[in-house]
Amino acid sequence: MRSGRWLVRLTPVTGGPRQRKLGSAKGDFVIPDGFDNALPDDVLGEFER
Repeated sequence: MRSGRWLVRLTPVTGGPRQRKLGSAKGDFVIPDGFDNALPDDVLGEFER
């Protein structure tokens, strides 16, 4: 309360968690070949500074 007035109102959350649909993003993006290749030494050096 501030100056005798409520600042917020607490209300119960309605509805439950929704079920996720697996595979709904299929085809939206492509992981390129070599995605998990080692990084070049100069890039790795930047992480270690």
